Amino acid sequence: SSGINAEWPLRPGFEGKLESSLQHPLPAFELPPDLEHTLFPLPYVVFRIFDTQDLPIRPEVPKLPRFNSIDRFLVEDAIHNVINSKNMVKKECAESLLRISGRSSMPLNYMLVEVLFGGLLELPVPRYPELFYGSILIQLCQLMAEHLPQVLAQAVSYVYERLQTMNTVLVDRFGSWFAYFLSNFKYHWTWNEWEECIKLGKNDVNHPKPKFLKEVFLKLLWLTFYEKLVDVIPEEFGPLLPEKPEINHKFADINTGYKLQAKCAKALIETIKNKEGVDMMLGSLDPLPDGAMDGRELDPVYPEAKLDVVVQTILRVGCKSISHISVALNRFRSLISAVMPNQDAKVFCLKTTFDFFRTNPQMMSIMIEKYLNFQLIEPSCIVSWIFSPYMLPHFDRLYLWKMLDTTIKFCIKRCDRIKVELEKTKANLKKEKSTDCDSALIPLL
Repeated sequence: SSGINAEWPLRPGFEGKLESSLQHPLPAFELPPDLEHTLFPLPYVVFRIFDTQDLPIRPEVPKLPRFNSIDRFLVEDAIHNVINSKNMVKKECAESLLRISGRSSMPLNYMLVEVLFGGLLELPVPRYPELFYGSILIQLCQLMAEHLPQVLAQAVSYVYERLQTMNTVLVDRFGSWFAYFLSNFKYHWTWNEWEECIKLGKNDVNHPKPKFLKEVFLKLLWLTFYEKLVDVIPEEFGPLLPEKPEINHKFADINTGYKLQAKCAKALIETIKNKEGVDMMLGSLDPLPDGAMDGRELDPVYPEAKLDVVVQTILRVGCKSISHISVALNRFRSLISAVMPNQDAKVFCLKTTFDFFRTNPQMMSIMIEKYLNFQLIEPSCIVSWIFSPYMLPHFDRLYLWKMLDTTIKFCIKRCDRIKVELEKTKANLKKEKSTDCDSALIPLL
């Protein structure tokens, strides 16, 4: 009734047995109606990493059924059932996975890794949070310390070799999981097997393998200290390591090329220490021009030089921690708004913030969220900044598109919240009209 013409391939696997078996007449039956809210199970891609020849040939290792074997499908289905029913408790889920029937005749460690990787790399989004797949694999490695880590390393190597043909989203997701996994196992890995990517990176800067490792090392940096990362990663991979995350406060030293801005920044800090009002803070910036420092004509006009000093100074005051940043933005919100009158000024504010956290993209991502939550910068300004020529050299880094993803999700959440508030307002108005009508009818009665 829906107009879909589905052609199903014939599966004559049991044709001979069926023809020679006892025939049973089937009564007539009617198909249920196809309603708008009816949900039908959709076909899905069966994820495969291992084939029969990938397992070691040893008597104690059960053979892996072929990729289209019904036995393999049944064990995978049992694994999915356990995950679907016990995904909220990782320890209980891992223990239940190890008790699946048929494990003696099947290489369960290979099939567990394959199913969990299939869930992690599912498009468009995994069924469960990415952290679930990471935590359950770690739990299984602890419970099967002699059998599963080697299989997991083998699976990682297979996926790594296929990076060139993988979706970019999956490469990013795989890299996030890999960094999380390494951080839970003291960053141990057979890095010497991946030394080829260093030469690949020199010959082709856009090759997926060195780019993948650059992203993994950056994610590792977010999970540890820079000194620790340099210590555990071999020296050969030095060109792929991220820069040490440091702040870039242009106006810290009065002897630099920003002499006037440095003096004003110092005066602004003094007003902050003395807890002066916004007018006094703005007064400390009077020596600066009301436009660009180099005399460029801005259209529309905004105090670029003053905004640069204000943003750099506030970030310097609050850069000790995320909570310090939040307090600083909340406290000086009116000051920032006073020197940020239009969209061009807000785009320049993002540029200044990126300059300050140039070697720390994690903090820049956090600043994007802070600017949105404090309603200092609109999502459209962030999109304009991301696609500006200034950010062109960073287009191949995934953290930039994470910022865009954060911005889009913020817009979606805000739209959903507005829709809910609108429906509530409509319901209240309808209720008030009904009450007014009832009140108007009482005198007539």
